[in-house]
Amino acid sequence: EYIVKIFFPKSLSLRWRLLIPLVLCAIIVSILLFFSMRHATKQAVQATQDALLRTAVTSILEETRTSANNVQINLPYNISTMLGAISEDKVYYRVDLDGNFLTGYEDLNVLTTPQNQENPYFNSSTYRGVQLRQATATQVFLINGNEKKVRVTVAQTQLFQKTILREISRNATIIGVSFLGFALFVALFTTNSFLRPINFLADVVK
Repeated sequence: EYIVKIFFPKSLSLRWRLLIPLVLCAIIVSILLFFSMRHATKQAVQATQDALLRTAVTSILEETRTSANNVQINLPYNISTMLGAISEDKVYYRVDLDGNFLTGYEDLNVLTTPQNQENPYFNSSTYRGVQLRQATATQVFLINGNEKKVRVTVAQTQLFQKTILREISRNATIIGVSFLGFALFVALFTTNSFLRPINFLADVVK
């Protein structure tokens, strides 16, 4: 009852008592619409980037060859082409053999080797002051009869994602404001339509 008195004091007209809940609902729906569009877009862009990174690490492992005493790492040319197809984000990589650095960017941090070696795992990190999305996969090779783990990490900056999110945020804001304006118009029209016969009856009584 106390809350009702705060939002709907007795001095408040019937018009505003009807209009305020509708306006609040319109504002809440507009805010939810904005964040829903932004979240859905972020998830879609990240899923696309994860799929490309997954393909990249898998391709490197598939092209990896072993000889009597060492491992030969081949970086397929299509990796840079594939990852750079949708944006100009930078790509970094690192290859380790049994935890020892082999080639790539040595200062690129990687997490511990996942338990499931067949499926790459993903994480986000900061590298040289830039936000990265990276994928890591591990595969076992036989060298001189001994099992050796080759761990491949491929990372890509997320400038493209930020650009897309800015565009979506701008468009979502426009859509949200437009929806809010339309909802306010409908709320006002509905309130006036509801009050019209009441006002007419009041005039007749007077």
